[in-house]
Amino acid sequence: MTKEAFPKRKKSIATMRENPKLSTQKMSEREGSLWEKLKKARISLVVLGLLVVISVTIYYNSLDTSFHFDDHYAIEENRNIKNLSDIRTIATFNRTRPLLFLTFALNYYFSGLDTWGYHLVNLLLHIFNGCLIYFIISITYKNFISPDRRIGRQENTIALLSSLLFVIHPIQTEAVSYIISRSSLLSTFFYLLGVFLFIQFNDKNEEDVKHWLFYLGSILCFILGMLTKEILITLPVILIIYDYCFISSTNYREFLPRLRRYHLPFLSIMIGFFFFRYFLVGTLGNPTDVRPVVTNVITEGRVIVNYFRLLVFPVHLNPDPDFPISRSLMDKSIIISIIIFLFLLTISLRLYLSNRTIFFGASWFFITILPTSSIIPLRDVMAEHRLYLPSIGFFLVSSVVMNAGFEFSQRKLVPIRMKNIFLLGLLTLFSFFGLGTVARNVDWKDEVSLWKDTVKKSPNKARPHNNFGLALKIDGVPEKAKIHYFRALKLYPDYADAHYNLGLIYYDEGEKDKALKEFKETIRIQADYAKAHYNAGIVLMEKRLFDEAIEEYQKTIHIDPYFVNAYNNLGLVYVRQGLFDQGIEQYRRGLRIDPNSQMLRTNLGSAYYEMGKKGEGEEELKRAIKINPEYMPARLNLAKYYESQNMLDEAITQYQAAIQLKPESVGARINLGAVYYKKGDYGKAVAEFQGALKFNPKAADAALAHTNIGAIYADNLNNPREALSHYQESIVINPSQPQAAKIMKKIEELKAKLNTGN
Repeated sequence: MTKEAFPKRKKSIATMRENPKLSTQKMSEREGSLWEKLKKARISLVVLGLLVVISVTIYYNSLDTSFHFDDHYAIEENRNIKNLSDIRTIATFNRTRPLLFLTFALNYYFSGLDTWGYHLVNLLLHIFNGCLIYFIISITYKNFISPDRRIGRQENTIALLSSLLFVIHPIQTEAVSYIISRSSLLSTFFYLLGVFLFIQFNDKNEEDVKHWLFYLGSILCFILGMLTKEILITLPVILIIYDYCFISSTNYREFLPRLRRYHLPFLSIMIGFFFFRYFLVGTLGNPTDVRPVVTNVITEGRVIVNYFRLLVFPVHLNPDPDFPISRSLMDKSIIISIIIFLFLLTISLRLYLSNRTIFFGASWFFITILPTSSIIPLRDVMAEHRLYLPSIGFFLVSSVVMNAGFEFSQRKLVPIRMKNIFLLGLLTLFSFFGLGTVARNVDWKDEVSLWKDTVKKSPNKARPHNNFGLALKIDGVPEKAKIHYFRALKLYPDYADAHYNLGLIYYDEGEKDKALKEFKETIRIQADYAKAHYNAGIVLMEKRLFDEAIEEYQKTIHIDPYFVNAYNNLGLVYVRQGLFDQGIEQYRRGLRIDPNSQMLRTNLGSAYYEMGKKGEGEEELKRAIKINPEYMPARLNLAKYYESQNMLDEAITQYQAAIQLKPESVGARINLGAVYYKKGDYGKAVAEFQGALKFNPKAADAALAHTNIGAIYADNLNNPREALSHYQESIVINPSQPQAAKIMKKIEELKAKLNTGN
């Protein structure tokens, strides 16, 4: 805009100030600055909107994905996260990641076990991380790389490309679609927010209060991140490299005072974290003794090269890859990996002065990958979600290269078609990544689809077969599940989980001896397998081997003092032996852990009733119903209690409530019919018995219903023909029933009566 456009404004300003020319210049600068800010804000809003739309579009089909693998243990079966008011229990469940499990507790509080809410949080975190990447790169270029704005377009192009690659790349699907991998999402959020606040801190005047608020915010993010995942331990190193490359502009004299003043607190917290983990928790990370350190180091060198392959060409993604262990440095694959690794490292170091952005991106990748791919042997050699944070460095380098290619294609010496070809190539690449992410989310849809795909890619690894078998069992095809359990055990005979899961199938099939054998084999391999002890106890209890069952339940409780069902079953064994005091004590121990267990309340009430403490029994059964009005056993037991006390109307109320909850409950209908019979309401009694026959007309309960109807017609309604018909049907259905002799006698009497009548 020209000066001539403001003649009137210039006069009015001149009357107010001594130097109208200077005033006009300052105002013009302010207006220009404001225009730049508005323009920048508009660009940022467009970019953020684009990131949100693209992320929601490609991950929308993941929002109803089921729980997978560790999700069951950490969320679905984890009672520690199901009481939001008990923060201490939530925090101590996993002392190294308490903040992560607090987010799961919040999810459970608002949406229970509906996975939609959990996936929505994961997706929001992924979007936030993409936005933070954009802002970090944009501000870095604006403030430290091109503050004179001569190459200002780079800040938008490189920031946009980096953030788009991050949110759209298929390698991120495991971190986003696998709920327990929220640890990667949340820790990366605190990581990026810490970097962003540190940059903002250096963009303010030291006398400004906001200056120190940004710094304290960065430290807080560091601490919160370490309470989410151990990967945050690398943040101080990344901040030092960032400071040296961009803020200090590789000037040692400027950098060293800043190192002492601004980075020492981060380093002190990092050292304190090491002491905390080692002395209070006992580990640094989650190390295992499955591999020697040297073996792990040379194997992880190949893993890192494979990570590069997945980032460049993300196909054959696999949540449980069968990655071979390297035993010698002389392996051909090791030599090739070392050459590639050294080549990449050399390029990064050579670019140290010529391109600080590429150097920083490469440093980000290698430093953030070290905690999971270095000297500490972890259970899994590699995992895709471990790339979530390191991939940012790779995408930054890729974006710089893409931007350089785009600028080269715009030069006058290059044919105009080259620019169009380059843009078409970028569009094709992003489309390929986006469609790949959508397709991969289809694999994550449920456990059957996920592990079916995994078994194809890792056919010689035991765990995918075991997990696929478990998914098939839940899906209702146990025979196919057994096939994969057998395959898992063929690959790994001492696989405790496969033996345990096979035992569960044998138990469901009624093969109790085979089931017990598998449970005991599980215990032989892994003595502290609480569920194996528990299920062995169930089999032994059903075989009436009560002493052995008690021993298994006691071992279960010793291994897992919070195993509520073990207390319940131990109480049942004692009660069945007539040891009511011991049984009640076990029920009460379970209730101290879970006061809202309707199962324990119901069994405690029944035990009181059998002891003759009918008032206490009634009270416990009422409490069970209050906890869960839809809990059938409590209503049926309370109805039987009322019936025994001749409180027939109260019994009818409970039976009717039970039938309303479960109309196909044959037992409840027969019992309700018996109560009506006691009241002399024979029509309603017959109606309930006939109602029971509609659901299972050939079962033993149906034989009892026919017998009862026959008795009413014979003794109360004086209809021998109908009575004879029902008695005969009862014998046909169950000829070996306990009352068979009496029924046959009644049949003969009715036949004689009918013949005499004719």
